[in-house]
Amino acid sequence: MLSDKTLRLRPELSRGNPEFVYHVLCSSRVRSQIDALLGGSTGQANISQGNVAALQVPQVPLAEQHRIVEILSAIQDRVDAEKGVLAKLDSLWDGVLNKELGRHEKQYGTSKIRDVSRGGGVYGSNVSASPHRIDMPRYVRITDIDDKGFLFPVGPGAASIPAVAAGRYLLTEGDLLIARTGYTTGKSYLYRPSDGLCAFAGYLVKFRIDPNYMLPEYAFLWTSGNRFREWVSRNVREVGQRNISAREYNEHEVAHPPLPVQRKLVEAAEAAREARRLRLVEIDRLQTLRRALADDLLAGRVSSQRAL
Repeated sequence: MLSDKTLRLRPELSRGNPEFVYHVLCSSRVRSQIDALLGGSTGQANISQGNVAALQVPQVPLAEQHRIVEILSAIQDRVDAEKGVLAKLDSLWDGVLNKELGRHEKQYGTSKIRDVSRGGGVYGSNVSASPHRIDMPRYVRITDIDDKGFLFPVGPGAASIPAVAAGRYLLTEGDLLIARTGYTTGKSYLYRPSDGLCAFAGYLVKFRIDPNYMLPEYAFLWTSGNRFREWVSRNVREVGQRNISAREYNEHEVAHPPLPVQRKLVEAAEAAREARRLRLVEIDRLQTLRRALADDLLAGRVSSQRAL
């Protein structure tokens, strides 16, 4: 059942291939028309049935529509195949990581996270965020961290904090941040200098991991594993807003193998991350090709016979 916020298009099959119509609606030519219609909206953006009916679309013979769909579907099949490989890589690495972390815990024992860090957990700044500026430190909040523990690229939602207020909240290499509240409690992020000048916000707890005792990357891997997630599930307070305090995080036990053993797992993680990056690059390349080819085919700049 469709909501009243959805328009249903049912192409006449003797004149329009439904998949072709979908590609037309996704094309830059039509999207620019829709964006222009939405640009003058006040309140919630919307377009009417009349707006949709008035969209200027290319007139393409049905046989040509079928050929264009065939070409674009072939590229999409490759995208889907790459995504399948990526999912298998993620699953394989997740299994390897949890197996190794479990073995390390059993073979080498554990240490409290406060004992492998300098000073234990520290709360972030409560200064209000301001729009991101390149001449100010980036303000790292829970929502800036993706599911893999990396910062999202700087975009419209990114924020900054005045340098004068950043002070003791500035991050240095090896700082590990863990979310302490909300439904993403336990989400973690390891600061790297390549992320630029950053300060962290108050809903995060910082641990400055001491590399003399534990590699920061190893501590980050631990927070990516099942044992840490299970600990979070057992210890998070559900009364009011979900949360785990810095004091409670301080007591968390982390597997503590010798540094050479830690380094071996970190190197394996870097190799897995590189394999994942290459798959993402290929997916992005194929999706970019698909969008560009769709625009060219719909505009008649490229013949479907030639593309086949």
